[in-house]
Amino acid sequence: MSISKIQAESMNLADTYAFTGTVSGAGGGKIGQVVYQTSTATMSTSSTSFVQNFSTSITPSATSSKILVVGHTGRLDSDTSGNTVSATIYRDSTNLFSASLGVATFRHESANAHGNMTFNILDEPSTTSSLTYYMYYKKQDGSGSVWLNNGGTISLTLMEVLA
Repeated sequence: MSISKIQAESMNLADTYAFTGTVSGAGGGKIGQVVYQTSTATMSTSSTSFVQNFSTSITPSATSSKILVVGHTGRLDSDTSGNTVSATIYRDSTNLFSASLGVATFRHESANAHGNMTFNILDEPSTTSSLTYYMYYKKQDGSGSVWLNNGGTISLTLMEVLA
Protein backbone atom coordinates (compact mmCIF):
# COMPACT_ATOMS: atom_id res chain seq x y z
CA MET A 1 0.00 0.00 0.00
CA SER A 2 1.39 3.41 -0.99
CA ILE A 3 1.48 6.31 1.42
CA SER A 4 0.24 9.75 0.38
CA LYS A 5 1.30 13.01 1.94
CA ILE A 6 -1.47 15.61 2.06
CA GLN A 7 -0.94 19.22 3.08
CA ALA A 8 -4.07 21.25 3.66
CA GLU A 9 -2.77 24.73 2.80
CA SER A 10 -0.52 24.10 -0.19
CA MET A 11 1.83 21.77 -2.02
CA ASN A 12 5.44 21.75 -0.95
CA LEU A 13 7.36 22.15 -4.20
CA ALA A 14 10.49 20.74 -2.57
CA ASP A 15 8.74 17.34 -2.32
CA THR A 16 8.82 14.81 -5.16
CA TYR A 17 5.50 13.76 -6.69
CA ALA A 18 4.94 10.85 -9.07
CA PHE A 19 2.40 11.41 -11.83
CA THR A 20 0.87 8.43 -13.59
CA GLY A 21 -2.29 9.90 -15.15
CA THR A 22 -2.91 12.00 -18.24
CA VAL A 23 -3.78 15.66 -18.66
CA SER A 24 -6.58 16.71 -20.99
CA GLY A 25 -7.51 20.18 -22.17
CA ALA A 26 -3.92 21.45 -22.07
CA GLY A 27 -3.24 21.37 -25.81
CA GLY A 28 -2.02 24.26 -27.93
CA GLY A 29 0.19 27.18 -27.09
CA LYS A 30 3.42 25.21 -27.25
CA ILE A 31 6.43 26.88 -28.86
CA GLY A 32 7.64 24.89 -31.87
CA GLN A 33 10.69 26.99 -32.78
CA VAL A 34 12.28 30.36 -32.10
CA VAL A 35 14.26 32.48 -34.57
CA TYR A 36 16.14 35.47 -33.16
CA GLN A 37 17.99 38.04 -35.24
CA THR A 38 19.86 41.13 -34.05
CA SER A 39 21.90 43.95 -35.54
CA THR A 40 23.96 46.78 -34.13
CA ALA A 41 23.89 48.72 -37.42
CA THR A 42 22.54 52.28 -37.24
CA MET A 43 19.92 53.18 -39.86
CA SER A 44 18.68 56.67 -40.72
CA THR A 45 16.07 58.22 -42.98
CA SER A 46 14.47 61.55 -43.77
CA SER A 47 11.69 59.76 -45.72
CA THR A 48 8.03 60.07 -44.72
CA SER A 49 7.36 56.74 -46.48
CA PHE A 50 8.15 53.42 -44.80
CA VAL A 51 11.62 52.05 -45.53
CA GLN A 52 12.71 48.48 -44.82
CA ASN A 53 15.58 48.14 -42.41
CA PHE A 54 15.72 44.71 -40.83
CA SER A 55 14.33 41.21 -41.49
CA THR A 56 14.37 37.59 -40.44
CA SER A 57 12.63 34.43 -41.70
CA ILE A 58 10.85 31.38 -40.31
CA THR A 59 9.17 28.32 -41.85
CA PRO A 60 6.10 27.17 -39.88
CA SER A 61 5.74 23.41 -39.37
CA ALA A 62 1.92 23.44 -39.75
CA THR A 63 -0.71 25.64 -41.40
CA SER A 64 -2.46 25.94 -38.02
CA SER A 65 0.61 27.51 -36.39
CA LYS A 66 0.70 31.16 -35.40
CA ILE A 67 3.81 33.32 -35.36
CA LEU A 68 4.46 35.60 -32.39
CA VAL A 69 6.62 38.49 -33.62
CA VAL A 70 8.49 40.55 -31.03
CA GLY A 71 10.35 43.56 -32.38
CA HIS A 72 12.63 46.08 -30.69
CA THR A 73 13.85 49.23 -32.47
CA GLY A 74 16.95 49.89 -30.43
CA ARG A 75 17.71 53.53 -29.58
CA LEU A 76 15.71 56.10 -31.57
CA ASP A 77 17.17 59.55 -32.21
CA SER A 78 16.29 62.69 -34.13
CA ASP A 79 18.33 65.73 -35.09
CA THR A 80 15.27 67.99 -34.94
CA SER A 81 12.68 68.79 -32.28
CA GLY A 82 9.15 67.64 -33.15
CA ASN A 83 10.04 64.61 -35.25
CA THR A 84 7.96 61.48 -34.82
CA VAL A 85 9.37 58.06 -35.74
CA SER A 86 6.87 55.39 -36.79
CA ALA A 87 7.64 51.67 -37.06
CA THR A 88 5.66 48.68 -38.27
CA ILE A 89 6.12 44.99 -39.07
CA TYR A 90 5.44 43.42 -42.46
CA ARG A 91 5.10 39.73 -43.28
CA ASP A 92 6.42 39.57 -46.82
CA SER A 93 4.37 42.41 -48.43
CA THR A 94 1.57 42.54 -45.82
CA ASN A 95 1.61 45.24 -43.12
CA LEU A 96 0.63 43.41 -39.91
CA PHE A 97 -0.52 46.53 -38.08
CA SER A 98 -4.19 47.06 -38.89
CA ALA A 99 -5.72 50.42 -39.74
CA SER A 100 -7.24 50.58 -36.25
CA LEU A 101 -3.88 49.94 -34.56
CA GLY A 102 -1.92 52.30 -36.77
CA VAL A 103 1.80 52.01 -36.17
CA ALA A 104 4.11 52.25 -33.18
CA THR A 105 5.33 55.83 -32.78
CA PHE A 106 7.82 57.82 -30.73
CA ARG A 107 7.78 61.64 -30.74
CA HIS A 108 11.00 63.58 -30.14
CA GLU A 109 10.13 66.65 -28.08
CA SER A 110 13.65 68.04 -28.37
CA ALA A 111 16.59 67.57 -30.72
CA ASN A 112 18.67 64.51 -29.81
CA ALA A 113 15.93 63.08 -27.59
CA HIS A 114 16.24 59.31 -27.15
CA GLY A 115 13.69 56.55 -26.91
CA ASN A 116 12.89 53.04 -28.14
CA MET A 117 9.92 50.90 -29.13
CA THR A 118 9.09 47.28 -28.48
CA PHE A 119 6.01 45.63 -29.96
CA ASN A 120 4.36 42.20 -30.18
CA ILE A 121 2.16 40.90 -32.98
CA LEU A 122 0.48 37.46 -33.16
CA ASP A 123 0.29 36.58 -36.86
CA GLU A 124 -1.83 33.78 -38.37
CA PRO A 125 -0.23 33.11 -41.77
CA SER A 126 -1.87 29.68 -42.52
CA THR A 127 1.09 28.30 -44.46
CA THR A 128 4.11 26.01 -44.21
CA SER A 129 6.09 28.13 -46.68
CA SER A 130 9.02 30.25 -45.57
CA LEU A 131 7.93 33.66 -44.25
CA THR A 132 10.05 36.78 -43.97
CA TYR A 133 9.19 39.42 -41.39
CA TYR A 134 10.50 42.96 -41.88
CA MET A 135 10.71 45.96 -39.60
CA TYR A 136 9.93 49.18 -41.48
CA TYR A 137 10.25 52.70 -40.17
CA LYS A 138 9.77 56.30 -41.33
CA LYS A 139 9.85 59.87 -40.17
CA GLN A 140 6.18 60.67 -39.56
CA ASP A 141 6.57 64.44 -39.53
CA GLY A 142 9.03 67.24 -38.85
CA SER A 143 12.23 68.12 -40.65
CA GLY A 144 15.70 66.60 -40.63
CA SER A 145 16.41 62.92 -40.09
CA VAL A 146 15.59 60.14 -37.63
CA TRP A 147 17.77 57.20 -36.64
CA LEU A 148 16.79 53.69 -35.69
CA ASN A 149 19.17 51.78 -33.46
CA ASN A 150 21.56 54.66 -32.88
CA GLY A 151 23.96 53.02 -30.42
CA GLY A 152 22.03 49.92 -29.41
CA THR A 153 20.71 46.62 -30.71
CA ILE A 154 17.71 46.14 -32.97
CA SER A 155 16.02 42.74 -32.83
CA LEU A 156 13.25 40.57 -34.26
CA THR A 157 12.18 37.40 -32.47
CA LEU A 158 9.85 34.97 -34.27
CA MET A 159 8.17 32.19 -32.25
CA GLU A 160 6.07 29.48 -33.85
CA VAL A 161 3.06 28.87 -31.58
CA LEU A 162 1.68 25.40 -32.26
CA ALA A 163 -2.07 24.77 -32.37
